[in-house]
Amino acid sequence: MTEYVGPLNGSLTRKYAGTLPDAPVYFLATQNVVRSGVVDMTNLNCLNIIGGFVVTIKTSGLLGARRPFYFLATGGTACQLKLDNGGTISGKSIYVLNPGTVLLVSFDGTNLL
Repeated sequence: MTEYVGPLNGSLTRKYAGTLPDAPVYFLATQNVVRSGVVDMTNLNCLNIIGGFVVTIKTSGLLGARRPFYFLATGGTACQLKLDNGGTISGKSIYVLNPGTVLLVSFDGTNLL
């Protein structure tokens, strides 16, 4: 189980704190990220970042998506996430995702909340 603390279903006011199963990478459309660079999230629900990389998320792949997105850092070191449009991820222009945590967000057209 992975500890998760953050917004519940993209809400800015409702929070969830507890554990989630490590299974999202096994039953959702997932891409493993093994180097820094730009990632297109079209048809993806989950990114499994395996290392301390800087990952830029292409927002055109998020447009029109009415689904949650999961981001996991499983490489034993923190990674950095940012959006290519200058938007924010959970209120931060560069979001540091620590190993063993799951970030669950949704896209509002500009930002991941």
